[in-house]
Parts: sequence; C-alpha cells; structure tokens
Amino acid sequence: MSRSISTEDRISALPDPIIWHILSFVPTKTAAITSILSKRWNPLWLSVLILHFEDETFQNMESFSHFMSSVFLLRDITLPIRSFHLNRSKRYGIETQNINRFVHAIAQRGIENLNLELSGSITLPRSVFSCRTLVVLHLQWITVKDLSQLLLSGCPILEELHAESLIVRNKEWLVSLNFVRQKFPSLPKLITANITKSSHSLALFLALLCRAKSQLLRAELDTSHLIHLKFRNLTNMELILKHNHCEKWNWWLLKALKHCPKLQNLTIHQDFENEEEFEEVVDNWVYPTIIPDCLSTQLKTCLLKGYECTDRELQFAKYIMQNSEVLKTMSIKSASSIDTNTKHQIWMKLASCTRASSTYVSDAIDTITSTQFIKDPETLSSKSGNFTLGFFSPENSTNRYVGIWWQPHFTILWVLNRDQPLKDSSGVVKISDNGNDLVVLNGKKEVIWTSNAPNVATNSSSKLLDSGNLVLLEGTTERTMWESFQHPSNVMLPNMKLTSNKITGEKVKQTSWKTPYDPSIGSFSLSVERLTIPEVFIWNENQPYWRTGPWNGKIFTGLPYMTTHYLGGLHVGDDGEGNVSFFQITSDTVGLIIYNLSSEGNCEEKWWDEKKKEWKVTWNSHEMECDVYGVCGHFASCNSQSSPICSCLKGFEPRNKEEWNKQNWTEGCVRRTPLQQCERYRNQNTSEDSNADGFLKLPMVKVPDFADGSSLTLSSETCKSQCLENCSCVAYSYDADIGCMSWTGNLVDIQKFSNGGLDLYIRVAHTELDKEKNMKVIIITITVLTGTVIVLACAYIMWRRRTNHHATIRSDNAIGELSQVKLQELLLFNFGKLATATNNFHSSNKLGQGGFGPVYKGTMHDGQEIAVKRLSKASGQGLKEFMNEVAVISKLQHRNLVKLLGCCVDGEEKMLIYEYMPNKSLDAFLFDASKSKILDWRKRFSIIEGIARGLLYLHRDSRLKIIHRDLKPSNILLDNELNPKISDFGMARIFGGSEDQENTRRVVGTYGYMSPEYAMQGLFSDKSDVFSFGVLLLEIISGRRNSSFYDCDSLTLLGFVWIQWQEGNILPLIDPEIYDHIHHKYITRSIHIGLLCVQEFSIDRPTMAAVISMLNSDIVDLPPPKKPAFILKQNMLSSVSPEENNDDFYSVNLVSISDIHGR
Repeated sequence: MSRSISTEDRISALPDPIIWHILSFVPTKTAAITSILSKRWNPLWLSVLILHFEDETFQNMESFSHFMSSVFLLRDITLPIRSFHLNRSKRYGIETQNINRFVHAIAQRGIENLNLELSGSITLPRSVFSCRTLVVLHLQWITVKDLSQLLLSGCPILEELHAESLIVRNKEWLVSLNFVRQKFPSLPKLITANITKSSHSLALFLALLCRAKSQLLRAELDTSHLIHLKFRNLTNMELILKHNHCEKWNWWLLKALKHCPKLQNLTIHQDFENEEEFEEVVDNWVYPTIIPDCLSTQLKTCLLKGYECTDRELQFAKYIMQNSEVLKTMSIKSASSIDTNTKHQIWMKLASCTRASSTYVSDAIDTITSTQFIKDPETLSSKSGNFTLGFFSPENSTNRYVGIWWQPHFTILWVLNRDQPLKDSSGVVKISDNGNDLVVLNGKKEVIWTSNAPNVATNSSSKLLDSGNLVLLEGTTERTMWESFQHPSNVMLPNMKLTSNKITGEKVKQTSWKTPYDPSIGSFSLSVERLTIPEVFIWNENQPYWRTGPWNGKIFTGLPYMTTHYLGGLHVGDDGEGNVSFFQITSDTVGLIIYNLSSEGNCEEKWWDEKKKEWKVTWNSHEMECDVYGVCGHFASCNSQSSPICSCLKGFEPRNKEEWNKQNWTEGCVRRTPLQQCERYRNQNTSEDSNADGFLKLPMVKVPDFADGSSLTLSSETCKSQCLENCSCVAYSYDADIGCMSWTGNLVDIQKFSNGGLDLYIRVAHTELDKEKNMKVIIITITVLTGTVIVLACAYIMWRRRTNHHATIRSDNAIGELSQVKLQELLLFNFGKLATATNNFHSSNKLGQGGFGPVYKGTMHDGQEIAVKRLSKASGQGLKEFMNEVAVISKLQHRNLVKLLGCCVDGEEKMLIYEYMPNKSLDAFLFDASKSKILDWRKRFSIIEGIARGLLYLHRDSRLKIIHRDLKPSNILLDNELNPKISDFGMARIFGGSEDQENTRRVVGTYGYMSPEYAMQGLFSDKSDVFSFGVLLLEIISGRRNSSFYDCDSLTLLGFVWIQWQEGNILPLIDPEIYDHIHHKYITRSIHIGLLCVQEFSIDRPTMAAVISMLNSDIVDLPPPKKPAFILKQNMLSSVSPEENNDDFYSVNLVSISDIHGR
C-alpha cells in the first residue's frame, strides 16, 4: 500500500484490514481520514500501526484530539495492537498531554513491539514501563520522571531493549546497585540491549541488564561505568567509551571482563575528548594477575577502533593477545591516518606475542600503484570493506601467504603464492619495476610470484573490487590485463567463471588446498567437462570423483533437489568462442553464497547469514555414499535408500558374486543374456522380428557418464529407433530440454533418486523382456488377489458394524481385521505404556483436537517423544477412518509426510502413534501475530515447496496413488527446523494405477479447502488436492485464514485475492512480516501459481508436478489465471446441502466435516 493517501475515495475503496494493517499519515485531507476511520473502525483487528507525524499533518490541536478520540480513546479498550511505531517531528505542535494519552491507550492494548521516537521533552506514562505483554521496546529522545521507571520491573517477557538519548527529570532517585539487584525482579527473557547516549541513566541500566540473560550489549558509556559490567551470559559486546575520567580505564575494563565468562566478540570504540589530560601516563601498569576466563577460553575476535596506537594502548592489546588461547582475529583501526612504516612497527610489536590467526593494523586503501605498495602486515581493502587482501599464516604454520579473505568473519577465499610461501614477515606486494605486473617479493627483494600479464603496459595499478576480484589495470585505459577470478583457488565466488575451451582444451578450474592448513595445490579440482552436454566434475588427480549429471539449461539433472536460479543462481553458458563457463550469479534476495572445495574433495555451498554474522553450510556434494563417482562399478545403479546401496541393472548380474556379496562392488556387473546381433539390419530385412532387443525403463536416475551428444536434435521415438539400429548402443535417454542422449560403452555412475533425475532406457535381449512381462503378470495377479481380500474384509467389517451397531468390538477381532491391511508390519504399542507415557491422557499433554479425537504428547520410558492420536469413542465414522489411515500411511515414506510409528487396539480404544513434531502445526505459527515473525519469506517458500513435494509423492511417486482430501494448515506439521510434514490421512483415498477420478456420496473434508466439483458433486481427483494446495499457498503468503470474510459483499480470501490481482494491487495480499521489495517478483509469482491452482474447473488447474516446476521457475511463462471458485461466501454456502446450511456450521472453519452428502 502506498504511504501517501491522498483522497477519501481511495481510502473508502480499501477493505478495513488493509487500511489499518500498516497506516502512515502524511499531509492530506485529515478531516476526511478521521471521518472514514471513525465509521469503519468497529470490525477492525489492528495488528500493526505506524504513525509518522510530519509538519501540518493535522491543521490544529483540535483535529488531532478528534482523531485520537475517534480512533482509540472512545473505542473498545480490548482491541489488540501488536506493534506500534510513533515518530514525532521536532517542529510538530502537539501537546505532551495528548501524546501521553495516546501512548497510554496503546500500552493497554496488548502491545508487543513499541517504538517511540519523540523529539522533544515527551514524558512517558508509567503504563509503558509496566506493560506485561511488551517484547521489544525502542526509546529515543524520551523523558522519564525518575530512574525507577527504567528498571522495567513490570515487563517480565521483554526480549529486546533499545534506548538512545534518554532524559531523566528527577535525578535524586539514586540507590545502590546491590539494592536494585535485591529489590527488583529479574528479566528472564531479555537477550539484547542497545544503549547509547544515555549517560544519566546508564548506571541503573547496567544494573537492569545484570538481572537479565543478555547475550548482546551495545552501550555508550563513561569509563567510570566499566565496573558495572557484570553479564554472565553475554557473548557479544560493543562499547563506545566517552569522557575518560580514569587513566586506568584499560585496567578497569579487564576487571569487568572477569564477570563476562562467555564473551566471544569484543569491540571497543574510543571516543575520548580530553585525552591530553593524561599525557603523564604510568608506563608500568599492573594488570590483573587473574586472567579473565573469557580471554583464555572464549574470546575469538577483538576489534579496537579509534586508537592512536600509543604504547599505553598497545600494551592493552598485547595483554589480550598474550593471554587468549582461542583468539582468531585482533584488529586495530586507527583514529587517524598513519604511515606505512608506523603500521609495520606497530605490527612487529604485536606479532611477537600473538596467537591469533590474523593480526592487522588498518588504515585501508583499495589500490596498489607504482608508488603505493603493501608489506606484511598491511592490508588492501575493497571499497565496501567486505574483502581484504593481506598476509596471513594458516593454523599450525609459520609460513606467510598473500590472500583475500572475507572481512566480517575471517575466511580465506583466495591465495596468491600458494606454492611459494614466504618464510618470514618481510613480504611485499607491489607493481613490478617495469610497471607491467603485480609481484610478491621476499626479504631479499627476490620475486617469488608474478602475475605474468600477457600484455605489455606501463604505469599499471592493482585494485581489490567489491566482488572480491583482484584486478591488474592498464594505466591509461584502465583495461583489465589480469584478474584473480581467472586463477581460482579453492573457493568459487559469485560471477567467478570456471571455463573449458572446446578448441584448445584450456581450463580455468577450482583447486583444493593440500591440507586444511596448507594452501598449496591439493589433489582435488573442480571443472566443467563433457562440453557438448556440460557437466561439472570433481577430480581426484586424474580420476573422476563426483559429477553433477548433464545440464539441461536450467538445472543439473543429477542433483535431484537442486532448484533453479531463484535459490541457487548457478548457470552454464557458451560464449560463442568455444568457451563453456560455469558460474554463479549474485542475487540480493539470497545474499552471498560461495562454493568451497575442501582438501578431502567435498564441495560445500556456504551461505552468509548477515544477521548472525556466520557461514552456514546449505549443501555439500558428498552427503551419501552414492555421491562418489562409480561406487557400484559398471552396469549397476546406486540407491542410498536401499540396503545394500548397489544393485545390478535389470538384465545384468554381478561379475564377481563372491566379492559383490562382500559389498565390494568395484568389478560391477555383466550382461546376463547377450544382445541379438544386427543380422536383420545388415541383410536389409525390415520385417518384424519377434525376438528383437528391447528397452527396460529405469526411471528417475542420474544418467551414466560419457553420453553421446551427436544426435541431440532427434525426437524421442527416433532416438529409440536409432539406438536399436546401432549394435553398439546399450542405452538411451531423452529429455525435452537436452534432447537425445545415447551410450555405447560401459554404463558407469548411475544413481537412483526418489524424485527428479531423468529416465534411462537400458537395452536388453528379448528374453529379459519376457521375464519382465512375466514378472508384471505375477505382480498384477498378486495385487488383484490382495485387493480382493481387502475389499471382502472391509465389506465384512462394514456388515458386522451395521448389524452390531451397539456391540463391543473385542480386541482380538480388531487385530484380526487390521491384519488385513498388514498391521503385522507395524509396531503394536501396549495401551498401558501409552497411558503412562501420556500421564493417563492428561489434559496438560493434549496437543490438539482432530476430526476424530484428541492428540496427546507422550514420552516413552527410553525418552522418545511421541504423538498419540486417540480415536474418539463417540465418533461414528472413527473406525473406518482409523483403518484407512493405517492402511494409507503405513505404505508411505517421504521427508514431507509425517511418520507413523505404530498403533494400539485395546477393546474400544484405537490409537495411532506418530513421530512427535515439537512445533505443532502450521496454523499455530501462521495465524499467531508473535510467531508469524519467525516465518520469513525464505522459510514460507520452503514450506510451500515441501508441501508441494509431499503431494507430488502422494499423487505420482508412491506405490499407490493417494488423494489426501483434507489439506489445510492444521494438517501440516512442522519439525524442529520448521520443515513441513503432511499429516492426518484419515480421509485419504487410494486410487488404482489407471484411475484418476472417483465419485462419492460421502463428502468429507473442510469447507473452504474443498474443490467445487467435490463439494457439490462428490467428484474428487488429484486436482482436488491441487485446489486445497492453492488455498493453503494463498493463506501462507497473506497470513490470513480462509475462514475470514471481507467487506460488505462477504468476500472469501479467494475473492479478495482475485479482485486485488485483477486491479494489479498485490501489496494488500502480502503478510507485512515477509514483504521486502527484493522478494516482490517471487511473491507475485507465487500468488499467480496459487490462483492457477484454485481455478473453478479442474481441467484448468495444473498438476502438482507442474506446480513444482512453476515454483522452481522451470516453467518461465505462466498462463493467466481464470476466475477462482467460491469468490463469495454465499457461493460456498450454496455448495452445502440444505440441512447443513446454517450460520453455526461456518462459525469455525478448522474442524474437518466427515459425513456431508454431495449433490
């Protein structure tokens, strides 16, 4: 929504929740706004309000008072306001009393996030400092009556405190810190404190924080306050020291560190105004004899800013470096520019006592010229400061190397003199005397490394770019003559290209370190190969160690979980000059991603978490045994989900059965039956040969290495026939994006996937085809017989149930019935043990209420946590759904489906035991104002994609095609990492292999999520689940329940989304918790996909396979969506039979309906 609202008509056209979700007042027609808000206020649920008062927003005090009265003070006091931000300009003429009343009203509405920036002397009411719901508090330029208010003893769940430039009116309220600690309760939730420019109240603020579990502190304080720093849980501290009233402030700071045993990162910024007062400094200070625990065991980084680098200050740095066991980085940034010689002298003083991996004194430059050079330990920094070029020594080594590292978290990204290390700290990086090259000199002025730029130039310069690329520039034209990106080390950065030339064979490749502590070139390399159908390989010396599978123009087909450029940004391209390049494109949405090739040959994808300031490994090449190249030998496939992992291809057998049985698979497999010779083709006999070779399909695999790409343009059928006509062809594969691939030699490095990959067709003799046909007949026969038994058993059960409606179902009979669905394969739990685990099904252990009974949390005697679904005895339909859920879920195994551990049948008691999901269901996060903040756009997209993959497995990839029929947020459970798992299969239906639609008179599910053909006609198919998924997707993006209705026309969520979509106004559709302009196009695309899923006619809806391709941008151009079903509430009501059409039925849209007859 635009921040500028200019007309009454524009506001009137918006639904109520959109007006108030985020509202910012700027100069406009205030009277019109106030009038509209007054009329439309009653039905609103206000969650976020931002008021930014600019000059002349309100013409006078009366208009502002009228606004407050109409909006807050005369309305329902119970109306909740979750987040409130008030910014008042200095010149804005509103009386303090009115602002005070306004803030007081806000503080009584369940406020959780309060941000007040009030320029001037605004005194806050006590209600702000005693708000029991407050979680985050920002205060700037606020006046408080006395210091007691700042203790926030009435805010027990406060987590973050940010205070700047506070003013204390009554300074006489002063008590000892010990009294504060004893008198006032602790703040158990407080973990972050940012306190600046608040000297009057700082001492008591520090006392306040001593009662907290603070992990992060940023404070601007006098040196006299250092003694108050006592934080047992503090891990990160930044201190801005002002007004040096004590010449031994360093000593006092070290004393304070004794009370911060967990401190890992320390930043000290000196900002002393009267330093000249302490010119007569005692040289031989006595430092604490007892070393603070954090120095010896915890402190990893220390940054000293604003230093003049005097002996006194360096003495403090030396003390830290001498006594720290785990220090990684000591950085000193001078307050003023210092010359190169002075830097070197400072570093030499510190180097003798350091244990840190890197120590440097910074007065940063980003360019080396003929007159400007760097010598150890000086550095060169990129303009952004993120990348640094300098000298370093790896752990357990005294050798010195020149490298580029990631400054925010010391990480070596590139090494210049990998095989020519410096033996001491006398190295220099400069422009060569002839002005043509970048060189590294040792202490004897010998060149140990040179760039060897191909072009002759003079007056060259070298610059470190913000991309991390070190370039050598020609003096006059600034043309790039040499760059580090053309000579990679072990790390691939964004926009760095690994290339292979088709003509010359020249390669730019990534090479590993020899060991984790030795940067010299190791055994492993990463490069682009098979240039006709490009793949990326990892090599161990000259032997392949890992590969990606063929590139299809969007993804590597051998990486089944690889998404497209939206998440990864990986690309392969041909520049038209014979160079095939593999590179990564920078994305502001994703952030910095690097690919690190370890000394063990493992390629890791690392993502920089800007908030936590740390690297996170998001993928690695060798997660499973099957990732090793050719682990199963020739003509065998590897499946990490099987045991053993290796198996011969159909029509093949182990070459050495004895070794194969010992799980030594290196010799691979051989053909069981030789292929027919090509006599028919040689004799030009085109008659049909009943004994001709054929192909067996191996679905979803990483196709073998050494694909022949000479016939890529052939069609699928021509590809097959050409392979059959070629006596040497042993397999083929066809992909719409790649084309026709064939193989003529040994098939090696085939990997089987549960989804993704390509289909491979293996050539076998006709006798193997007959065996396959016979096996299919046997399987079909067994399936039919089994199905018949199950149908008869179910018919018998239903007959018994109807004829003995009030009879007790005995335990042995129930077990007998359930055995028809192979319950013997499940773990049967003892009822008594389950009762003990759930504390006799106590209400405190209750997790929720499903359509057929409650769900309880339990803890078994071995500590395993479980979820117990207890079938309600009063549920008339419960037994069938119980039997159905066991039959369905016992056959399913997928990471996005909930795992069934077992069941229990004891008399009338019937229970299912699932894995316990600590985060409960998706709706608990999505529709909770406090928890929804956890679900940012990245996590919500991951949840959407996970649900889609789970549905695709049910519809296509499982042994039986299954329609869920009750997909909704409460049936999506979240694990520890908030990964989604589809649950509650009590209403699912199993289809036969050829079925794709079924009719039922018993409509079950939840209205609002049912497709129109199912709700009104009882017809359901996989497109019914697609409709439910579309509704769920729109709920995830909007953060609103589908059961909510909007505006006077009773719009459903689908109707609301459709109208806004047609008007091109999507901002009101997006949950503000996830909106960021850099995500805009991806969120828009997801809404588009959701609308395609909820189209009225099932034939128009995409399959789940197509949905996943759309989400991953495999399908670039999306068709325009058609009008969705159930736009208005009355449309939905009309789908229900008359006896069920009442308002009470729609009061809560959370519980599944289990027996509604469709028309």
